[in-house]
Amino acid sequence: METGAVSARPATLSIDHAFADHTMNLDLILRPGRFLACLAALCLLHGCATPQKPLYAWGSYQSQVHAHLKSQSSPEQQILDIEQELAEAAAEAAAVPPGLYAHLGLIYLRTGKQEQAVQAWTREKELFPESGVFIDYLLKNLKQQQGG
Repeated sequence: METGAVSARPATLSIDHAFADHTMNLDLILRPGRFLACLAALCLLHGCATPQKPLYAWGSYQSQVHAHLKSQSSPEQQILDIEQELAEAAAEAAAVPPGLYAHLGLIYLRTGKQEQAVQAWTREKELFPESGVFIDYLLKNLKQQQGG
């Protein structure tokens, strides 16, 4: 080899040598046994995490709606049940689910308690502004039925 000539082979070896350490480190990490062990450890740690608190305190609201639709309990009993759910949610500082106050208002109306129905619907609209169109519709219909 001439003194002034540059060989491509040593440069290739030095590049290969530079990546060899990196590849060797990846081989240590990605060995099937170690990879599976790391994966299992991550799964276990994820499983030990504390579960998230539900966004709403659903309680027995869904079963109460079902009972209402199937006429399985009296409106008065449903009012008592929902008011109890509201008291429990307030004691736990938990958010009530959307529709609970609207449903309570409908039951109040069914039992002739129009003022309480309006209060419940107003509370629903305050908590869930997206229900405003529906609540306004209910209030408008109630006003028309009252003759004004």
